Amino acid sequence: MKMSKGIAAKAARYHKLTQEANKMYEELAEWFESNCDDGVYYDDFYITDKPKGDRQGNGEYCWQVMEFEDSGHGTYYYPIKNSKQYVAVDYHF
Repeated sequence: MKMSKGIAAKAARYHKLTQEANKMYEELAEWFESNCDDGVYYDDFYITDKPKGDRQGNGEYCWQVMEFEDSGHGTYYYPIKNSKQYVAVDYHF
């Protein structure tokens, strides 16, 4: 079976975008590891209009579930300067 040029182009673009996304993830994870809580592993980063969970200091919010006594997961919401949106960070520990 031979692939069409259209499918080949999509595969090439997918590969390029995946590499770009992986690099951005690494940069974001490094920044959060340097500037936020220690011992947390980051799963995802995105922008949202509505935070969930309990209000924290500085207008931040945290939604968290404890799975065991010393482990859990959640989302932390950081307000964006001059915006009504938040950077949401999914994490586990």
